[in-house]
Amino acid sequence: DYYNQNRVLADLVSRSYPTAFYESVSDCPVDLSSAGKDQQGGRYTISLSEDTAQAFIFDHERDTTRQLLLAAVPETYCLSDNGQELVIAAENEVYVYDLLGEAPPRPMAYNFETICGLALHEDKIYATTERGHVIVWDHPFLKRMLHRQNLASGELIPLDNGQAMAVYTDDGCLIRNVDNREEVYPLPFEGIDPDNLAVSADHALAAVSYRPAESGSDWIGLVDLASGTLTQTYDTGYRIAGYTFSEDDSALILTCCDRNRIARLDLETGGIQESPGATVSEPFSIVADRGRILVCDTSGMLTIFNDALEQEGDSRPIGYPAPQKQLAVSQNWECLLTAGRGGNTIG
Repeated sequence: DYYNQNRVLADLVSRSYPTAFYESVSDCPVDLSSAGKDQQGGRYTISLSEDTAQAFIFDHERDTTRQLLLAAVPETYCLSDNGQELVIAAENEVYVYDLLGEAPPRPMAYNFETICGLALHEDKIYATTERGHVIVWDHPFLKRMLHRQNLASGELIPLDNGQAMAVYTDDGCLIRNVDNREEVYPLPFEGIDPDNLAVSADHALAAVSYRPAESGSDWIGLVDLASGTLTQTYDTGYRIAGYTFSEDDSALILTCCDRNRIARLDLETGGIQESPGATVSEPFSIVADRGRILVCDTSGMLTIFNDALEQEGDSRPIGYPAPQKQLAVSQNWECLLTAGRGGNTIG
């Protein structure tokens, strides 16, 4: 009937089906003896019941225990390298649990033989059966979706190995995310502006702006991205609309919304050099490229400066304001790419 049809369809789409099946372990292209079979998690300790369909997850950080009710007495389990996922087998059922609780458990569909071994390798889950067969599934949580509100306000950086790195702030922390794996560094100051952040060209440093309660101007903290250590702080003396690292990473170029100009903050000395005169009305977005500094104001006017902060030519309209993080220079096509407010129009 209609109800049972929908129940069956719901069951189908909720399961992950095998991507490969091998008659024996020797046929499998992965050496399962060396694949990840970690049963020790830094944050979690897993206990399997020997006579009931239960497993227990002890969270050392929260000092709490969760109980999992399974379809049968659990046979074995393993943890992912980052300790965020638990793969557990109970007779012929395999489930993947997101230990951080961001996604519901995902069943791995296979209904024939008892699973007696589990291993993780790259983006796959491998299971061996009591008859020596090997079943392979894609890891369902490998492309974990993140829902942090401030992700879009950070910096997105392509890495040489084909991965992507995002750096952003959230809830008083600096977050370094490489290929959807996060490292969270608490920041020792308040008044952080989540919309303003810059990463150096060598990906070693992040600049975070904040405004102490007693200050009328914005400060900038320089953070080592490898360790999360705060290395230096600067009082800029301005209200900042945006900033970017210079091409040699020796300075930050600031857009000063209270002075309608741009300025260079020397990271070694803390000294500040201003552009001569009020050259930009309400500067907003900024990007540095090959000896030039491109600034777009809130009215959609683009102004180009040289490395000495001197304006080159007249300002020119680009049609609409360019929000922060939506100005980029194409290295191949010798053009500026931008997006209208809201990101609905590419120019």
